[in-house]
Amino acid sequence: MFGLLLRTPFQRLRVVRTQHHIEALVEHCSGRVVVSASTREWAIKKHLYSTRNVVACESIGRVLAERCLEAGINFMVYQPTPWEAASDSIKLLQSAMTEGGVMLQEPRRIYG
Repeated sequence: MFGLLLRTPFQRLRVVRTQHHIEALVEHCSGRVVVSASTREWAIKKHLYSTRNVVACESIGRVLAERCLEAGINFMVYQPTPWEAASDSIKLLQSAMTEGGVMLQEPRRIYG
């Protein structure tokens, strides 16, 4: 058991899809929301044709990536459910986040 090290990630990404909106949250390991972006926000909603389509998911990913970098968050964990992993809109949100400079996995640990 010495080789097994269970570690809680510092931040995790959570995507909430409702009937009318998309919301992406970055939660600290304590459960508090650190950064978020939602199609409910007027500054985002006014640029979208629909608040729930594929373009909305991609836009939320871009905005959240920018807000994360401004807050000093470069890494987070995202563990999608199987139906989220198969969704094209969630894939676009993930790629928008990584293109924006946020890694969706914990950094490798360096042993010295």
